[in-house]
Amino acid sequence: MKKYTLLFYLLLVGQLSAQPLSPEIMVFEEEIEALQSYFHIPGLAILVDDGHGANYERYFGWADVERDQRLGPDFVFPIA
Repeated sequence: MKKYTLLFYLLLVGQLSAQPLSPEIMVFEEEIEALQSYFHIPGLAILVDDGHGANYERYFGWADVERDQRLGPDFVFPIA
């Protein structure tokens, strides 16, 4: 998948307000899950903010695979 496609989806989601899942968001989440699987990413968080608040916030996968803990809003990613 090209980087531009992912960027397009991120920009598209940034234009959407917080609503029930639209077909575009469902496709976006399927693409994210496919990328997560392809690159073997155990967990990732996505937040889209337009400056007035979060338009989209979603957590995919695991915070700790060994402890079977799902990723959520309270998890702090370690940064080296």
